[in-house]
Amino acid sequence: MLADPSLFNTSNVSSMVIKNSQEPPIYPNGPGTGITREWWTGIIGTTVANLTGNAAYPVSPTGTRILTGFFETPTDFDDNYGQRLHGYFIPPATGAYTSRIASADSSELWLSNGANPVGAVLIASTGGTAGSREWTKYASQKSAAITLTAGNSYYIRALHKEGTGSDNLAVGVDMPNGSFERPIAGNRLNPAQVFSLASSAANGDITLSPPGGTYNIGTVVTVTANPGSGYGFTGWSGDLSGIVNPTTITMDGNKSITSNTAAAGSFLSRTGWVASASSSNGGPSNAIDGESNTRWSTGSNQTN
Repeated sequence: MLADPSLFNTSNVSSMVIKNSQEPPIYPNGPGTGITREWWTGIIGTTVANLTGNAAYPVSPTGTRILTGFFETPTDFDDNYGQRLHGYFIPPATGAYTSRIASADSSELWLSNGANPVGAVLIASTGGTAGSREWTKYASQKSAAITLTAGNSYYIRALHKEGTGSDNLAVGVDMPNGSFERPIAGNRLNPAQVFSLASSAANGDITLSPPGGTYNIGTVVTVTANPGSGYGFTGWSGDLSGIVNPTTITMDGNKSITSNTAAAGSFLSRTGWVASASSSNGGPSNAIDGESNTRWSTGSNQTN
């Protein structure tokens, strides 16, 4: 059964806040606005690796929207697709939190020790098929207790892959005071940040891979300087430095980079090599590319 995501209105879904027998108080609503959902269609297989190994992931999703109600997606949305829900969890109190994930087919739940997705680690997973909001079918669905600080933002990511048949995805949390939110309410979440990468080159251009110039937080972009005819690459400036080309940059904020060039013949062009020079008469020596006293070395070989 297929469902149009635009028809799924989480405001019509009742909040599932479960309390234990001691009935601890429910925390007040948080300041969040929801979580980012992206999906990729036309991908066969039932494992998360089928999604993350696809050429379209993560930069070219089929669709994107913000889920404002809960950390949960429509059931029976489609067949042969994968999705990523990511953003920031805002704890209402300092203490130990236990996360849970339920899905059909497989899924993974990742959590960082702060807002930066680079620190995210796998904390829970569904190795097979679980029913909608079926939180206890597999031991792996429940994370270990993790201490979080009230009001801080923690990057959180759920990855899900559906083959065929029924499908669902939801993420819940056990609060420090013993209350549960299954799934997590949208007011405890904020959408993933998106950053821009501006690039400039006085002579030539710069290739970005993935292309586009706008990226979700944590995206690693490969940048390649392409000097114009008669020019050579001399190094990066701005939010990149050094002479490695191509190189990579991680999008953890808005970035700006410049490719610097010089006219051919006005610079030492053997990138990755080290130039040294000696003087046979004891006078000053200069390492000039092409002179007989210049020696180039990579550490194991030398050449004139």
